[in-house]
Amino acid sequence: MLRFFFNRNGWFVLALESIGVLGFFMLALSGRWSAILTIYLASYLFIRFSAVWNWYENKLDLKGNDAGIGLHFKKMLVAAAYVIAFTNIFVLAGFNWPVYLSIGLLLFIIHIHIILLYFHFKDRDTTPPNFFSFKDGLK
Repeated sequence: MLRFFFNRNGWFVLALESIGVLGFFMLALSGRWSAILTIYLASYLFIRFSAVWNWYENKLDLKGNDAGIGLHFKKMLVAAAYVIAFTNIFVLAGFNWPVYLSIGLLLFIIHIHIILLYFHFKDRDTTPPNFFSFKDGLK
């Protein structure tokens, strides 16, 4: 059951994220947009960009972006999908306080992203990410 709710490649998480993005469009069209919602949207977009960017372009042996920090960013997108879906539903219902809580949660995720990116760009090791955890890593 947990796999259904938290599978980063599953349709349920994708549906939640779609509901959240649709909520952003509905908020923009409703005329209730504010500066705090801009910060909220920018936080989500940074997390989304981090999840889709290929952080290991020169590593041809990796399958997709499911290794190293790319895997972490995709896992954090699951949390962001839940946050934006439920927050946008509450905001569209007339409650504004969940935005502040959501910005705090998203900024917590972003600060971890920034720490990982700092170490990623500082690292000069040529060993591929997840080298020792892949099934064929030690051959």
